[in-house]
This record gives sequence, C-alpha cells and structure tokens, in this order.
Amino acid sequence: MTRRLLAVAIGMHVGCAVAAAPFHVPAKQAVEFRAYPRIVFCPGTVEVLVRVYEGGEWWECVAENFSWGDGDRSWHASCDPGDRALRVYSGRHIYRKAGGYELQVRFTGVRAGETKVLFKDHVVIDVRGGLAC
Repeated sequence: MTRRLLAVAIGMHVGCAVAAAPFHVPAKQAVEFRAYPRIVFCPGTVEVLVRVYEGGEWWECVAENFSWGDGDRSWHASCDPGDRALRVYSGRHIYRKAGGYELQVRFTGVRAGETKVLFKDHVVIDVRGGLAC
C-alpha cells in the first residue's frame, strides 16, 4: 500500500514537471512545415507556416525562400537572434488563376562564412476556377 502511494505521488510530481515545460526542444534540428489550405477557389489565398527547432545547431542568419509555383517568389533573411530554440516563419500568397502549383520552401543558414541548406520541401496547391477567374 505504501509503495503504491509513493508511486502515485512520484508520478504526479513528474507529470506536473512535464506539463509545466512550454515545449520539447529536440536534440537535433526539427522542422514543422504547413501550407493551408491546399485546395482553394480562385482567387485564393494560401498561407505557409514553418517552425524551425534549432536543436543542437545555431545559425546566425537564416534566409527563407518561397517559390509559389506561379512565377512569384518571396525571399527574406533574418539575422535576429530571437529565441535560440524556436524560429517561426510565415508567408502568404494569392493565386489568381486556376491550376496546380508546386509551392517550394527552402531555408538556408549562415554562420561564420559557412552556408548550409537547413530545410527544403514542396507541396502541391490546387487552385480551382471560381467566378472571378
């Protein structure tokens, strides 16, 4: 009986400590990439959200490059140290013609003269014809 109560007390204590942590920072770099919605009616707006969990590496500057698939590109570089565990990037684009578009995302890190592609991915956006197309 005493062991069971002790186990419950330790479990509650550990559970509270885990619940209080804001988020888990992985030991290695991890990236969360979302593009939404993936199906829109023309003219339609698509938003991109990328969260980069630095893990063990830290990059002085990060360049984000979005190729929207319809000929438009967005590029931005950030050298703000900010939060060393998590960096969040976002973009927004309006598609004005119906069709399938390959949205490409590429992030490059720079530090002490070293350049490295941190992350690249793509997703297909389906823009369907509407009254305004």
